[in-house]
Amino acid sequence: MDIILVGDSVGMVTLGLSNTIPVTMEEMIHHCQAVTRALKYAFVIGDLPFLSYQTSISDAIYNAGLVIKNGGVDAVKLEGVRNLLSQ
Repeated sequence: MDIILVGDSVGMVTLGLSNTIPVTMEEMIHHCQAVTRALKYAFVIGDLPFLSYQTSISDAIYNAGLVIKNGGVDAVKLEGVRNLLSQ
């Protein structure tokens, strides 16, 4: 694999949740760490979970940094930020 996404869908696939909303930053970091430890060459992208970036640009930057620093990912994915960008 060239690129691997560690998605917040881990909530439904692994944690038994009914949707992605309850997934926490700590859970995303944990799963990102597990994936990055097992790889040598793939580019890994980690999802930012619900409400970890929608509240403000500074929260988005801080939480993206946590996933990169602590989760070991190469990039982060977030979605639905049109309103955030106009702040």
